[in-house]
Amino acid sequence: VAQLSPRVSGVPGGIGNLVGANSCAASSCHGGGRISEDLSFAASQIWQRRDPHARAWQSLTQPLALEMMRRLAAPGSEPMLATEDARCLNCHVTTDVPYPLVADSGLSVAGAVHHRDGVSCESCHGAASGWLAEHTTAEWREYSAERKAELGYIDTTGDLLRRAQICADCHIGGAGKDVNHDLIAAGHPR
Repeated sequence: VAQLSPRVSGVPGGIGNLVGANSCAASSCHGGGRISEDLSFAASQIWQRRDPHARAWQSLTQPLALEMMRRLAAPGSEPMLATEDARCLNCHVTTDVPYPLVADSGLSVAGAVHHRDGVSCESCHGAASGWLAEHTTAEWREYSAERKAELGYIDTTGDLLRRAQICADCHIGGAGKDVNHDLIAAGHPR
């Protein structure tokens, strides 16, 4: 059985463990409703309440996902669960490295602790263990984009092309993230 891990290897310098959306959701951070220096600190609340990405994992447990997996299964074989299939996990959970496609139903997510976060902060900004502590300091704003990138932080506000590439990986297709004809024929939304 392949064990999925929240370890991320695609971050510069080999740093980067996923820490989960809760690490950003404290009221003194992105979970607060305050406004300071014209910056809103409610990003986590907005994501949880309004952003469909927050429910990306849950969509894998819905009747449509179960039906899609039944349609995708080889004739006479037991369908995998969408919550255990790399074709689904690569876009529906936070990861920086595509999960390997597994030919059988031996893929297990038991060791991956942040899957239920869906597509969260670290999906776009990178695994936070390398930059989270420094991100909470006043000096963070003074760091150059290069310094932040060295820590593994992905700036989605300063680089519109990078932001579009992150979105396009799932919404158009990228390494290990391809909503192909088979998935569409099985019922995946375009």
